[in-house]
Amino acid sequence: MSLGTFVEPFYSAEVAKGGLRTLFTAVKASATITSCWTCGSAEKFLKAQPETTGRSSPTYVAVTRYYLANPEQAKRDFTGRGSSRTPLEIYLKNAD
Repeated sequence: MSLGTFVEPFYSAEVAKGGLRTLFTAVKASATITSCWTCGSAEKFLKAQPETTGRSSPTYVAVTRYYLANPEQAKRDFTGRGSSRTPLEIYLKNAD
């Protein structure tokens, strides 16, 4: 038996091949899901501390909302701008 740690896009590529058994993910192993906490509390934090967040904060909130509401299109947009070297067909299957 072998054990490995995979980050995207390698994790999704190996899962697609089959024969991989996931023991746990960082999200499942974490007591607090950091990325979801960040998305869920960002607007509240930004409104409470505008002097710390600067002018990019409203853009960050808008982009995060867009991504959460439209993950497939957001990935297409990101890849279409040359921001990812991962082929689109693989990137669309990647776990977030």
